[in-house]
Amino acid sequence: MVTGISSFALPRLFETQATGALDEIERVRSTLFKQTATGSRLVDAGVDAAGISIANALGAQVRSLAAGGANVQQGISLVQTAEGGLAQIEESVQRIRELSVQAANDTLTDDDRAAIQSEIDELRSQINQTANTTEFNDQPLLNGTQTDPVVVETGEAAATPTAVGLPTATTAALDLDSIDVTTTAGAQAAVATTDTALNAISAARADLGATQQGLEATGRRVEEAGINLTSALSQIQGADIAATASQTLAANLREQATLAVLSQGFANADSVRRVFQI
Repeated sequence: MVTGISSFALPRLFETQATGALDEIERVRSTLFKQTATGSRLVDAGVDAAGISIANALGAQVRSLAAGGANVQQGISLVQTAEGGLAQIEESVQRIRELSVQAANDTLTDDDRAAIQSEIDELRSQINQTANTTEFNDQPLLNGTQTDPVVVETGEAAATPTAVGLPTATTAALDLDSIDVTTTAGAQAAVATTDTALNAISAARADLGATQQGLEATGRRVEEAGINLTSALSQIQGADIAATASQTLAANLREQATLAVLSQGFANADSVRRVFQI
């Protein structure tokens, strides 16, 4: 008999201890089940509070980079849309230049030049239509309404957002509205005017090309950072399935042993003590 404890109190003491042990076994097994089901070690704060804090911070960074990567892809699409519109406008301006050179020929009659002027007027209308209808997400890109650069947020903590400058490519902005080839002098002046416009368009396309290259490089960097952070997050969160299975088996065996002792009515106190030492 245990000193200081009556023969009636001893079974009750063992029952209390066994019940506590079974509750702990069930808690451990529940945690192991969640880890196996989710593949994550961090199923609750009791497992690893510091690990959960780190994982939450890494998860926030991963989500931020994912959003930034999507922003970058949208930025690239915007730039490509603007560049495509400029390419169409450039073709029209080149055609106006060809017609201006043609109109500068003294062998043409006034009627010939008038016909050429009509085609130029149509080309100018097409240029303005392209400038007004080149849009991204309902946002005009080339008609001058977007006066501020479009900011592309990348999601990188220390990185400066990319600013996309958009040119104005209307006939007014390119000084094409003044073109009049109904005279030889006017046609000669039109050649110089179109050269200036073509230079401006070429410079704008070069700027957009450089911006696109920068965004593509940023996109690759953001993607790589996201992969690295995701890998680190996986290492922190990931459950060791083999170890979890082994721990689950041990918990089951401990439960069976505890229940076996309880079913014997605590006849052997030494057996109970050995169970609690497993």
